[in-house]
Amino acid sequence: MGSRTAWRRMQQISQRVFRLAQYLARRLSELRHSDGSPVCLLYTDNDYTDWTKQGGIVAFNLVRCDGSFVGYSDLSSRAENYRIQLRVGCFCNVGACQRYLDITDEQLLANLRAGHVCGDGVDLVDGRPTGAVRASFGYMSDESDADALVAMVTDNFVITKPMPVFSVAAASAPLMSMSRDELANLCRGGQSAASKAAAESHWPHLGRIFLYPVKSCAAFEVAASWPVDRRGFHLDRHWMVVNESGLCLTMKREPRLSQIRPFLDLQRRLLILNSPISDQNAVVPMDAGHQTAALCLHSRVCAVASACWTAGRPRPTGSTALLGIRAGWCGRTATGWPRLGSRPYP
Repeated sequence: MGSRTAWRRMQQISQRVFRLAQYLARRLSELRHSDGSPVCLLYTDNDYTDWTKQGGIVAFNLVRCDGSFVGYSDLSSRAENYRIQLRVGCFCNVGACQRYLDITDEQLLANLRAGHVCGDGVDLVDGRPTGAVRASFGYMSDESDADALVAMVTDNFVITKPMPVFSVAAASAPLMSMSRDELANLCRGGQSAASKAAAESHWPHLGRIFLYPVKSCAAFEVAASWPVDRRGFHLDRHWMVVNESGLCLTMKREPRLSQIRPFLDLQRRLLILNSPISDQNAVVPMDAGHQTAALCLHSRVCAVASACWTAGRPRPTGSTALLGIRAGWCGRTATGWPRLGSRPYP
């Protein structure tokens, strides 16, 4: 009698989580961008009509309005800010991943050569997803959990207004009409009144510029102008937080990193970090590089090997003390770590 009761209860739980998955799948499939294109691509063998053939999970990927995929690492990181836990990747089932994502054996080997391994953050290779996102429901879940996920996706990934389109030909017209002397003067930083007015009337302008000096930490907003070097904006993604083993900490491992706010003081050559839950600031000298380093750690960032120079053995001080993380140190790379798929500017 006891076993029959337990079976009925398990049956009720199965039906309950199935209905929640059915509800979420329907809501995600209804999401549309402003041009009518779908936001979500569901992976399933059925249409969520039979609880005996479908469990309480929904596997999917998000698609932008231009048809490109949203990386599952990006989605997972943003979901964590909403206190939503998602599982991402291939879920220890490479065969199913190949089948539903239509990945050939050749593409699988190409992903491996590109640096993708199980459990890493390489979610897109050549614009195609290497895995998916999975939302799972349990007996304690309810519709509010599904609504929270849909709201997060809507807030962050659904385009409700048409994207502005800039005409390169129209924007280039003022330059094409300039004389050689005017172009030379423009390249030197000078502008005539006519060329300046023509350029300002055609070219879009940047309203705000944000840098991310420390990987996985909050952004730093540029007040006026900012120097550009061979790798892009000066000091952008120049530091990372590492643990005692030299492993780079990311928001996936430590979501509280997003609460650390960096400030770059170029005059005093200081990186200043603060957190809303700490009254103290952490100060890191920008010039404490490999010339005076006591230790060189080798870590990996986005599947790329990186040399991280520190002034000593990583310990629970500096930037990580702001959040009470047990171990870690704000390490500075010698030249800034290389970015996956990018090259230094000429």
